Amino acid sequence: MNRREQIIKLAEGVLDEVSTHGAAIEHVVNKAHRLATLVGDEHMERQLHHEAVGFRGHEYEPTRNWLIVTYRWNGTDETSTNAPAATLEGLAKAARDRILTIQLHVPTGQWAASLSEKQVQSVQKEQIAAIQLEKVLSNVRTQIYRFASQALAKAQFSETSADIFHTFQSGVDAGLAGDLSDVFERMPHVFERLSEGSPEAISHALTSSRRIIDGYANLAFPARSEPVDIAGQLLDCGAGKTRNQLRAHIHVLGFSKSRTERLMKNMTLLYDRVSTGVHAEVSADEAAALVLNTYLLLGELVAAPRA
Repeated sequence: MNRREQIIKLAEGVLDEVSTHGAAIEHVVNKAHRLATLVGDEHMERQLHHEAVGFRGHEYEPTRNWLIVTYRWNGTDETSTNAPAATLEGLAKAARDRILTIQLHVPTGQWAASLSEKQVQSVQKEQIAAIQLEKVLSNVRTQIYRFASQALAKAQFSETSADIFHTFQSGVDAGLAGDLSDVFERMPHVFERLSEGSPEAISHALTSSRRIIDGYANLAFPARSEPVDIAGQLLDCGAGKTRNQLRAHIHVLGFSKSRTERLMKNMTLLYDRVSTGVHAEVSADEAAALVLNTYLLLGELVAAPRA
């Protein structure tokens, strides 16, 4: 079971237990804490740790917000409800048990009226205490439910996206026959260098992306000395004219007008960025996006049916 599958299974388990009112809050909190650790949500992990062992104040801003949304603290008083969720659940149950015990006793005798009044007051006091505690627990469950729902949605979306990309990748890889496969063999090395995160690695990754595009252009539409007529426009597709070679190649593939315009625009912007990015400051995130876009763009061209 991979990490995504673990997240989905654990998130579904948390949602199921939150929805089951009989599930102990301690068990729900511990399982949700494991989920927070698995997805790397440090904020949620910290708050759930406090729910398990208790809070020690509200100086930390995210904790302050958590205390407020769970009704542990009103945001102004110096005191707050800091006990672990499991302790609060035990206190709430004890208050409900005391209410039942009090109600079972029927006052008699000459002091019955006075005792009945005190009994009502005692029940009201215990009810107020139980309701306050149960309100906190209900809001803790609500926050956990929201967190688990979001974690599940992200994992499922990621799984769907991964499936879509895998299907696309399978189609692309199947089309990488003969000489074209040599161009894409460099791609894993590019991603490997990017993982280093250094400026030199980023520059090397962008240089490799540009060379991959150059290599594809030379294989898909080899350079030629005579200009090429593309929709009434003469393009210089000589050596080193990668953009024009790709424009000609895209035209030959016979896409619709809108798709052709999209591919040409994307190709121009991509090639310009990987070319200038070699000498300019580019973040690791942007470099990764450019490398991935290189694969997706060329992959779309490779996967296209030939006339």
